[in-house]
Amino acid sequence: MNKASRFFRLGLIIQALMLLVVVVLYLLGFIGGIDFFSIMVAAGISLINFLVGIIFFRIGIIRSNSVFLVSILGGILIRLFLTLLAVLMCLLFLELKPLSFIFSILFFYFLHLSIEIIYLNLRKN
Repeated sequence: MNKASRFFRLGLIIQALMLLVVVVLYLLGFIGGIDFFSIMVAAGISLINFLVGIIFFRIGIIRSNSVFLVSILGGILIRLFLTLLAVLMCLLFLELKPLSFIFSILFFYFLHLSIEIIYLNLRKN
């Protein structure tokens, strides 16, 4: 197992621990049910976005440089559009607390983005 794979797994473990803390806080009554649901939906959307990004990366890494760039940049465009659509749909149709949801999705998005950038950098080396 190389550095990139270990870091990737470590990042997913860190996210799982953060979600475990949120579950414990919910069970202890520090956060309400709507907040808990909002945070979990945001984490799910961000995780799906992250996994789709890794799929685009793995598709592009085995091909030429131009196909790699199209795969990565096209993947970013598709992922941003789908994430925006998912956020809008969730805010419109689910009973979420908007403040908890938006801050949670921003937090998990930047967490996944940093894991993805470091993973790509380690994979390159």
